[in-house]
Amino acid sequence: MSTFNLLDIAKSYFNNELVSKVSSHLGENEGGISKAISAIFPSVIGTIADKASSSPDAADAVAKMASTQNEGGILNSISSFLHPDSSQNMLGQSSSLISSLFGNGGSSNMLTNLVSSFAGVKSSSVGTILSMAVPTILGLIGKHTKENNLSSGAMSSMLGEQKKSAMSMLPAGFSLSSLTGGTSSVASTVSSAATSTYNNVEEKAAGGMKWLLPLLLIAGLAAAAWYFFKDGCNKPTGDTTVTTIETTPVQNTTATNTTVTTVAPKVTVDSVTGFVNYDLGAPMDLKLSNGTVLAGVATNGFEANLVNFLNTGSIDTVNKKANWFNIHDVQFKSGGTEYASQKAVAQVKNVAAILKAYPNAVLKIGGYTDITGDAAKNKALSQSRADKLMKDIIADGAAATQVKEAIGYGSEFAEAKAGDKEGMARDRRTAAKVSSK
Repeated sequence: MSTFNLLDIAKSYFNNELVSKVSSHLGENEGGISKAISAIFPSVIGTIADKASSSPDAADAVAKMASTQNEGGILNSISSFLHPDSSQNMLGQSSSLISSLFGNGGSSNMLTNLVSSFAGVKSSSVGTILSMAVPTILGLIGKHTKENNLSSGAMSSMLGEQKKSAMSMLPAGFSLSSLTGGTSSVASTVSSAATSTYNNVEEKAAGGMKWLLPLLLIAGLAAAAWYFFKDGCNKPTGDTTVTTIETTPVQNTTATNTTVTTVAPKVTVDSVTGFVNYDLGAPMDLKLSNGTVLAGVATNGFEANLVNFLNTGSIDTVNKKANWFNIHDVQFKSGGTEYASQKAVAQVKNVAAILKAYPNAVLKIGGYTDITGDAAKNKALSQSRADKLMKDIIADGAAATQVKEAIGYGSEFAEAKAGDKEGMARDRRTAAKVSSK
């Protein structure tokens, strides 16, 4: 019988010396950092295990991520997260992994706030520890998988056993302890309204976060209202992931009374040009499957979201609204097909580079306008813009067969009313749907 214990081995890498360095780097006390680690590590193991068990494709994706982290030498460079010269790049790369496992922001942010309250450390500090923990645990999985020549299916089974062990080691006082009796026992402890909401979310959730949903529900029980959504061609927001959970503002019932909220990216609208600037996280270097590196892309931007989906997502062939992603920087000057800035030109080149790295990927381009002006003219303008984008992606090196079609929807799917400057700016967008991969 194997004596492999993923949780114990992971914790051994975060020894007293590293905990001391982390606490000094983050300005926290060592006790708080240790408490945060004790809650984060089992949570991450549970998330990875459920992600891997959700489908054979997901198991393959987890195996690939684990192998990449192991081969990349993460187990020998964990302390690099604390070095000024390398921390930004490593945090950016880890953010992409977290998005792949947790979805973009919602669940990981809520977990971060829960751990912050439990351990008495800043949420930003918890975020840093989470960013260190995820690649470390993936690296250990990759190492064990390689040493034992495990298939992705065997790895998934192994992770299922490791999850059971990890859940039993959750620290006393942390909300996840209520999950050791199973999902049904958790649901039975809440009100009938909360039970109904939980059942609705559990039915719709997919991937690695099913086991964590009851925890998040309990944390926000006083005023929780859960909503599940997938961004589609009708209203892509730029935050599309394989599965995304969004909450209305939820008042956390913990002692620190933290408010946990998931929102769309913050935007600023230029009052003169009407162009939109999206707050999509820190810049990062994104390495593609063929070794190409896209420098300085936003952590939560189009390129990172698209690559994440191509690596781990599943094509929804039934829901026509699924698999759409906003191309944030591709905006046009008013009334024409001239790009608004060099950022658009750079993003078009990045799209072409991604398609070259993923030769089986096929995109559909969509162009959209706000409600201002004549609807027929808006449709024609959006079609011209979609056509230009498709043409430029191909001109930058993507195969013509990889851009399936370009459609101008005009104001058909515009949501903002006249006078809503920010909303109308969001409506003026381009997007891409992954038709196949």
